[in-house]
Amino acid sequence: MIIGSTILTIPITFTEEAWRLSETLSIINLVGMFFMSIAFLAMYTYHGIFQGGIKNRKGTYLWWIFVDYLVTHTVVCLILLVLNKLCILNEASIAFSRMNIMLLLLGAVLIDCFDKE
Repeated sequence: MIIGSTILTIPITFTEEAWRLSETLSIINLVGMFFMSIAFLAMYTYHGIFQGGIKNRKGTYLWWIFVDYLVTHTVVCLILLVLNKLCILNEASIAFSRMNIMLLLLGAVLIDCFDKE
């Protein structure tokens, strides 16, 4: 998961468009992006990893989504922190926006498909 997050997040973090976009998005758009990333992760996990078979494994399914999102979020935050672009104390809304833009990628999920349950 960490490798997938890093591989797909780094190219976006170096683009000027991502920085400009993160400064202009409204809170409604950010909340929408957050829910889109969760929905994408849930659908991909359901079809790609669990292959639609979660009837008796709902707890595992939800745990998998939580762990994937947490790992990806941590990697995104670390990359932004290293690039000195995670300005939580000074500009929290921009930092939140940047995290959401990067999280929408959810690169960790792509690596998960190589290691099915």
